[in-house]
Amino acid sequence: MSNLDEKIAWYKSIGLFLQVFGLALILARDLARKP
Repeated sequence: MSNLDEKIAWYKSIGLFLQVFGLALILARDLARKP
């Protein structure tokens, strides 16, 4: 059961990382577009 909890926590951390990374990517793209 603990193995499943570890997987869930791992997937949650990966999802959070991807969300933050995507947000940073969009912000960087918007900043780069402005002169």
